[in-house]
Amino acid sequence: RPEVEQQLRERLGRDAVAEGNRDETRRRLACLAFADPEKLAWLEDLVHPLVAKETERRIERLARRRHAIIEAALLLAAGMERNCDRIVLIQADYSVRLDRAGRRGWDCGDLRRRDARLVPQFSPERLAGLGERLTILRNDADNGGLAASIAAAWKTWRRGNRE
Repeated sequence: RPEVEQQLRERLGRDAVAEGNRDETRRRLACLAFADPEKLAWLEDLVHPLVAKETERRIERLARRRHAIIEAALLLAAGMERNCDRIVLIQADYSVRLDRAGRRGWDCGDLRRRDARLVPQFSPERLAGLGERLTILRNDADNGGLAASIAAAWKTWRRGNRE
């Protein structure tokens, strides 16, 4: 949104937004925000309410459909789990995640900073509160195993919905 881009430029600098390139803008914002807790907090305060509102708008638009999928690393932090009948948490060992992060051009510091933001929402107590809605899948291999696990979970959920 132009008004959000303007706020980003004013607060984080003209180069924070890559004109016409969302992926590059995301990369730039991540570099700025994860290096500075104040910038991260400001960015989350700006973006999270907008994302939650847009997600709710899309859910309403899709209300007549049986299924919709929300992909959001900060789903729990944003309180959006209340909109979900099922929640899938995909986990991988740190060494696997570090290797994948390296392929994206991140270093272990980048991964640690991002983990520090994500980990609090995944406390055992918080996850236990999700009850039967939560499914945890492993993604430690690059051989299609995750796709097979998702297909199996989907089949189980669909079977449960027919009973």
